[in-house]
This record gives sequence, C-alpha cells and structure tokens, in this order.
Amino acid sequence: MKSKFYLIFLFAFLSLMQIKSQVRFEINEMSISNIKPYIVDGVIIEDEKIGPFIVLECTLYNDSKNDIELNLTQSETKISINYQRHTYTINVFNLKIEEVNRIILKSNEKFDFYFQSSFLYRTGLWKGITFDYTEVLLEILPTLRVHYHDDSLNVESTRIIHVRLN
Repeated sequence: MKSKFYLIFLFAFLSLMQIKSQVRFEINEMSISNIKPYIVDGVIIEDEKIGPFIVLECTLYNDSKNDIELNLTQSETKISINYQRHTYTINVFNLKIEEVNRIILKSNEKFDFYFQSSFLYRTGLWKGITFDYTEVLLEILPTLRVHYHDDSLNVESTRIIHVRLN
C-alpha cells in the first residue's frame, strides 16, 4: 500500500516538474550604467541614478502544450546575486501592467517585460557614489538571476543573452 502511495506521489511530482520546466525565462539584454564615478575637472558628476544601475529586458516563454496563467497582482520579482560566498536577494517589484491583473500565455507564446533597479543600493555591497564597482560586478554578473513567482508559477532566469555597459 505504501509503495503505491509513493509511486502515485512520485508520478504527480514529476508531472508538476514537467509543467514547470516547460516555462523558459531569459534575460535578453542587461544594460549597466553608473559602474564608476564620472569625474570632470576633479568634480564627481552625479545623476539621478544610484549606481550601479541596471535595466533588464526579460522574456517568459511558454514552451509547453498547456496554457499558463501569470497572476501579475500576486507576483514577485527578485534579483539574486552571489558575492564572496554570500547570496544577496533583492526584491524588485511585482509586475503590474496598467489595468491587467492576469495574462494567459498560450502554447509557444511569450511575455516580454523590463525593469530597472539600483540593485546594489539595498545591499551591504553599496559603498556610495564615489566607489568603482567594476571588480564587484565582475564577480556578481555571472551569478545574477531574476526570479519570477506568483501563486501558480515559480521560475528563475537561465541565461543572460546580451550585456551592455554604458
């Protein structure tokens, strides 16, 4: 009796894993600015963005044969990075697109979105506007992941296709 229960549980679990693995999440482009201070005639030129500042253009792909519902009002989007054996998680936002609460992705459809963040500002890695973040970014960028979570979907970005330094 127990073996039947475990077999049914395993089958149900693997079925759920199959559905979840059919959603692909990629960062198409990451633009990074304010990496180091911009100095003119010995004066730091400040702009409204606290560096380093990133803009991420992302896509969720429905590679399954089933419809997938994105519950935008209940969603959370986070960035995770690793630096010197410590993981930092930065809450970015929940996806809200004007008056749209939910989006249905049919089979082979995609959902594009972008966001921007002074992502290190909320961590212990932020050292002020006069700090050169080049070495920090060299270590954390290969580990950067974006996580999307709502009441029916939990997915992590798998790759960054293009990085632009401004």
